[in-house]
Amino acid sequence: MVAEEYDQEDQAVRTLVLLTNVPVTTETEARAVYEDWRLRGRIEHGYRFDQEPGLDVEDMRVQTLARRQRLFALVLLAAQFAFHVMARWPPVAVTWLRRLGGKLGLQIDRDGPYILLRGLQAVWQTVATLTLLALQPFPHHAFAPT
Repeated sequence: MVAEEYDQEDQAVRTLVLLTNVPVTTETEARAVYEDWRLRGRIEHGYRFDQEPGLDVEDMRVQTLARRQRLFALVLLAAQFAFHVMARWPPVAVTWLRRLGGKLGLQIDRDGPYILLRGLQAVWQTVATLTLLALQPFPHHAFAPT
């Protein structure tokens, strides 16, 4: 598909070429394919989040449709929360969470949202542990020598 844009002010022609395996026979179909392609950037991060090796969604073995639906909903919720944190929280907080999640600052490090999710998981696990210790203190007297 080739789309040309004419600029009235400078009489310039801009050409966009999109190679696709979708058969395009009419202008309406071409516009629809172009609009779908144009929105790809909005879903690309979510797709990568599912496919990243750090999240391992494909390795989560579930057998029933209901379990797959729950897994999909949980992954979607986690992705939305991670993207919300990346977009709305201060960059210094996001960097701190990524470092907590395993980002070492090396050139080979990845910046996938699953690294951020691992950092959030570490925070939640720590909060849960401290809450349990506050409600049920460790029985240190049981280990005291008699």
